[in-house]
Amino acid sequence: MLVAQAQTWVLALAATAPTPGEELPFNPDDVTPGPLGFFVFIFVAVATGLLVMDLIRRTSRVQARARIREQLQAEIAAGKAADTAAGEGPEGSGAAVPADAHPDGQAAPEAQPAADEKKTAD
Repeated sequence: MLVAQAQTWVLALAATAPTPGEELPFNPDDVTPGPLGFFVFIFVAVATGLLVMDLIRRTSRVQARARIREQLQAEIAAGKAADTAAGEGPEGSGAAVPADAHPDGQAAPEAQPAADEKKTAD
């Protein structure tokens, strides 16, 4: 059944195919994709534009985070260098550790705003 339909379809196509001397039923230069092709092209163009904008946004965010990370590392290194040059390092100072000091060496949460104010005053 399916083979018979396929043969009929192939014969119908062969009968309608133009021979080399025949004129085509349409002008090949006038064939256009139509409105559907236009809308598909616009959709692809808009989607590509949005993807490029997202890529630029993400790239700039990563670069900004890298710059901030480098600045923080430079500030930490400068602070350690200043501490060791002034003899105020944790090993060489001999200063007592406050009772409310954090076990990791960080300031207590209530003392943090005072430390931030001190940094901005310098």
